[in-house]
Amino acid sequence: MSSGAYEARMNFGTVVAVRGSVVDVRFDVSLPSIHTVLHADEGQIVLEVLAQRDAHLCARLH
Repeated sequence: MSSGAYEARMNFGTVVAVRGSVVDVRFDVSLPSIHTVLHADEGQIVLEVLAQRDAHLCARLH
C-alpha cells in the first residue's frame, strides 16, 4: 500500500482533557469506533476507545 493511501485513511484527533487514566480526544472528521486502538507520540502511547461522548468526542483509557 502506498504511503499516500495510508495517510488518506488516517484520522487525527486532539487531546482536550486528561483526568487520571481517562483521556478525552476530539476528532473533527470522524469518530473512531468503540474498542479501536489509537497510537500517540509516535506509537509510544496506546489508547483504546471506550466511549463516544458526542459526535466529535471520545473518552479513552490509557
